[in-house]
Amino acid sequence: MMPGSEFVGRMVPNAFGIDEQAVIPEGWWAYFDWCVEQGWDMDHWTMTIDKMRIPSLTFSENMWGALWKLACSRYKQGLSCPPDSPPEGYSDFLEAVERGDYEEVFP
Repeated sequence: MMPGSEFVGRMVPNAFGIDEQAVIPEGWWAYFDWCVEQGWDMDHWTMTIDKMRIPSLTFSENMWGALWKLACSRYKQGLSCPPDSPPEGYSDFLEAVERGDYEEVFP
């Protein structure tokens, strides 16, 4: 297993402000922690992205995807990013934005 690919669960607030377990790869928790280190209110962020969740996605799937889109968007916009950027699948993100399947996230 690649470093950072092990799934880890953490409790974070959902749309209702109630802690819910999100299980995502360890590497994405590292990105989440990097965001916290930047001074971002990630509790507010998790509540907001959960309010916009597509009903077919689990809480964990939604969070993982939202972190990926945030990381890709920040990299594309030339904003500060962790040293291991761009995120895996970045070219897929660019193609999806070009097709109109995704919108960039503006922090």
